[in-house]
Amino acid sequence: LKNFPNDLQSRLRAEYFGWGPCEALRQDSSVREILINTRDSIWIEKNGSLIRHQDQFLSERTYREFLQRIYEGIGQHCTLEGPHASGKLGCFRVQVIGSSITKNSESLSLRRHNESPWNL
Repeated sequence: LKNFPNDLQSRLRAEYFGWGPCEALRQDSSVREILINTRDSIWIEKNGSLIRHQDQFLSERTYREFLQRIYEGIGQHCTLEGPHASGKLGCFRVQVIGSSITKNSESLSLRRHNESPWNL
């Protein structure tokens, strides 16, 4: 990796060890939700609007490895018997719908928790 430009090094590290094309989105507090339908269909909610993200995972394999990291982070997996997984991961609420329901690949919603929750 040392021979590659710094931005490419960062992207490859994110792709294989982090959140891939969603790494910058994860750090952007104005992004309220990240919706991933397939490796190349990523949407974000920002400022109340749903916007298609112009980036994608490099391959189906890196997308699957990203999903595996998410599953490990929430301590659950999607199976035929339980095709839905949910949990908390950092400042996100995670919802995963398994491929047995979507007929494609797992669909993922990462909803950012409010920084200042309501108090009654």
